Parts: sequence; C-alpha cells; structure tokens
Amino acid sequence: MNVNEIYNSLVDITKSFCDECRSRLDSVSKEHKTEQKAIQIELGMYSLCMRAGCLYMTATNSEKGEAVLKLRTPICQNIMQNCFPHIYELYMSLDDEERMIMLSAIQAELFMRSQIYEGYKAELSAARSCGDEKNIFEFQIKVRSVKRVFEAWEKWRKENNIYPNLQWEV
Repeated sequence: MNVNEIYNSLVDITKSFCDECRSRLDSVSKEHKTEQKAIQIELGMYSLCMRAGCLYMTATNSEKGEAVLKLRTPICQNIMQNCFPHIYELYMSLDDEERMIMLSAIQAELFMRSQIYEGYKAELSAARSCGDEKNIFEFQIKVRSVKRVFEAWEKWRKENNIYPNLQWEV
C-alpha cells in the first residue's frame, strides 16, 4: 500500500463519521437544541481530525499525499521525539520507504494526540473537578469523538497490517 492509498483510507474513515453526523443532524428536530449542539460538536471534532492532521489536503487532491508527508515529516519527528519516544525509536529503525509508510499511517494521529486530544482530556478533568456541567458536556463529546477516530484508524491499521501493534502509551 502506498502513501496516497493510506491517506485515502484514513480520509474515507473520517469522512464517514462526518457524513454520519450530518445525517443525524438532518434528522433531529429543530426544537431539540441540546441534541443538535452535541451533534455539531461531534461533527466539528471529526472535521478537526481531517484538517489538523492535514488529511483534508489529501482528500481534496489525492496526489498531494507525498507532499503532505514531506511537509509533516519534521513536525512529526519532533512530536515523536518529545511525546512518543518509543514510537520514534521504531521509526528511526526503519528504512526510508518504511518510514514514509509509517508516517503516512500515523501522522494525523500523532498531531491530534499531542496537540488536541491530551488538552481536551485535561480540560474535561478540570471541568469535572470543579463541577462545570457545560464544559463537562462539551469536552466529553470532544474526547469521545476524537477517541472514536483513533480507534477506527487503529482498527484499519490492524486490518491492513500497517503497524498493527503500535502502542501509543507504554
């Protein structure tokens, strides 16, 4: 599987969650404001996974996969070194071709985990500790939505034998 095929698969997974949310949003009565808000927050998280991970660039032009990877390589290497040194060690042990495959399969998740997800988890914890119901509501949805994407990406990696045993936490 090449870089563009990997990106296209990750994009398809994430877009399916967006489409599912849009469908649910269309079926919710306008009077159900809280449910609408919850679905809009969830949709926003799926869209963020597409944009923050630069998957959107590959979705709009499937030939950009390698260009995205070239752009993201130094950023991802820095994130791996600082946040996931065990993944960086594996990455550095690979040849150039395998590095590209690995990076294309995990670069969006690397960024989302280090720059977005951990912050949302901390915000949720802080909201819970002070009983802030509004933020608990929002951050539960955000954390759950991003985690759902991670789980789907991981399932895809396992099904396609692309770093199927990668552990984010040691």
